[in-house]
Amino acid sequence: MGNKLLRICTALLLVVGIAACSNGADSKDASSSNNYADGKAMQVIANGLEARWKLTDEFDSAGKDATASDYKDWINAELKIDKSLRNEKFKSSAMQKDVIDYINVLEESKTVVDKYPMSGLDFWTKWSETYDKRTALIKKFVDKYDLKVSKEYSKTLKELVDNGKAAQSQTEKKDAINALVSSLAWTTTDDGYGNYTLTATAQNNTKYNIKDLSIVLSIYDQNNVKQQETYTSVDSWKAGETIKLEAYAQSAPTRVESSVDYFDTSDE
Repeated sequence: MGNKLLRICTALLLVVGIAACSNGADSKDASSSNNYADGKAMQVIANGLEARWKLTDEFDSAGKDATASDYKDWINAELKIDKSLRNEKFKSSAMQKDVIDYINVLEESKTVVDKYPMSGLDFWTKWSETYDKRTALIKKFVDKYDLKVSKEYSKTLKELVDNGKAAQSQTEKKDAINALVSSLAWTTTDDGYGNYTLTATAQNNTKYNIKDLSIVLSIYDQNNVKQQETYTSVDSWKAGETIKLEAYAQSAPTRVESSVDYFDTSDE
């Protein structure tokens, strides 16, 4: 009887021990999952945006002209909050990359303010580039990760998302047309007297109707040394249309690389 009771007690203790270990493991897993930043990242981004917008709203109310120092204050207000995410752990590597890309764009925009005088064209060109990259990421945060801000700033967020949509569309156009132009295969005809005609026949395999396309051709010799650059242009190249392009050179090319100098598109 005594041995039987002892065996029962031992079994009960073993069950209790296993349950305790199981609960401990579950707690550990839950605690570990709480270490990821995925759940709080968009709130941190929203807090950074609202801190920035609070400053810009105060500035707008004052009716002053913005200085480089003002621009840096606005960026720093956001960076101060967002930069904590740089060293956080994320469960989603895609979200982590997007968040770090956003922090990098903020730092890049600060570099633009430090490097270029606001009175020059270079500043506004570079500032627009970083603004487009930043708003494209904000659009992604809204679409992919459900970024939300306070009601008082919802209109401001929408304006940035709308710009991000336009910037994303322009980037897609640029990438598609750059790929088309760089893929052009050029043949050379010796016209005599050191003159050469370069021709390429290609189909516009993008979904865009191209107009006012300017192409620069880099001419390389057998030693892979660039001898000259020449240009050609297209007034109209509709999606799906095949055209013949011509350019002229004073050097016999061993290799020709073509790239976009300028382009525009049409909805027609």
